[in-house]
Amino acid sequence: ESYFIRSSPHGLDGAQLIAVNQDGSLLYGLKVRIQISIVELPEQAPEVLTEATEKSICKYHVASGSHRTFHLDDDFDALQLTRILEFYVLADNLVVMLTYDAENYQFSQTVIHLESSKGWAQTIVTKRRTISRVSGPPIINLSFLDQGRVLICGARVTEDGKNERMTLSIAADPMRSFRREDDDLSPLVSLPELL
Repeated sequence: ESYFIRSSPHGLDGAQLIAVNQDGSLLYGLKVRIQISIVELPEQAPEVLTEATEKSICKYHVASGSHRTFHLDDDFDALQLTRILEFYVLADNLVVMLTYDAENYQFSQTVIHLESSKGWAQTIVTKRRTISRVSGPPIINLSFLDQGRVLICGARVTEDGKNERMTLSIAADPMRSFRREDDDLSPLVSLPELL
């Protein structure tokens, strides 16, 4: 058994995504449980119902072992929670959830405040951007998080139907994105012979 399994709070058990603050003293675990039901009525098309049975973030202090679980507010619908790509920390009580809606080619950054007094995880702001012609969900690279940037990498289809590499550098904190625009780094990583 590892230390993590024996000593972690219940809120981190089964977390889909784990984030760590910059100095490594706090762990944040995002736990989502989705239940899908199909309702069939006579002479009607079946209806698919999606329900989030659990949606929480656990904040765990590594040195002391103290922890707190925050429940996501009702702004988070079950469908949005099925689209989570990445999860990272901005500050001790601010985390960001990155989602991707493949149907609309829409990428979203949602800043979440962890309200200690109430035990709620509340949405502060959501920034959405459409990335046209993306072929498949993007890969998120957090290597530049300490510099305030996040990379969105993937492939997109050109106008003549060929795939090309795509890399965008965006602000890690969408509330500060007005300071510096998104950078399209695609020309720097374009290697068509590998696609």
